[in-house]
Amino acid sequence: MASVNGIQMHYVIGGYGDPVLLLHRCQENWYGWYKVMHPLAKNYTIIASDLRGIGDHSNLLVNMMIRP
Repeated sequence: MASVNGIQMHYVIGGYGDPVLLLHRCQENWYGWYKVMHPLAKNYTIIASDLRGIGDHSNLLVNMMIRP
């Protein structure tokens, strides 16, 4: 976890080499990259982050609800 602009940002990092940033699709989290992270980590530093409001971030999308 890292504190960024007042929120706790969740990410997973591993491997050695040039960095590769893995971003998930909507309604998923970093775990969607689990199967490809291990092979890539042999040659690259892998960074997989949960996007804001998804996964283990502290600032959830609940704050963005539209009210009638």
